[in-house]
Amino acid sequence: MNVDLFAPGSDIYSTVPGNKYDFKSGSSMSTPVVSGVAALLMEYFPTLTATQVKTILIKSVFKPKQLVNKPQTKNEVSFESLSASGGIVNAYNAVKMAMEMTGKN
Repeated sequence: MNVDLFAPGSDIYSTVPGNKYDFKSGSSMSTPVVSGVAALLMEYFPTLTATQVKTILIKSVFKPKQLVNKPQTKNEVSFESLSASGGIVNAYNAVKMAMEMTGKN
């Protein structure tokens, strides 16, 4: 399994060349979401190490309880089985966990 967690990445309204906007999908759209949550944690909790931030991101995910088609197949599997964390990045949960870890309110 290569995926640690998921983030929104389909039909994201984004800038495109020519000073325009369009809907885009893929890891180029989801990566900034995860990076943004990591940056939020590092800004408000500067004592956290990179390893701690990664741990928080993975352990604070939202875990939807549903079946989805396994990529490139029509086989239904639990969403949780598709990544190491079993979930989708969640900024609120990540901040709560960082507050608990650092003792910062």
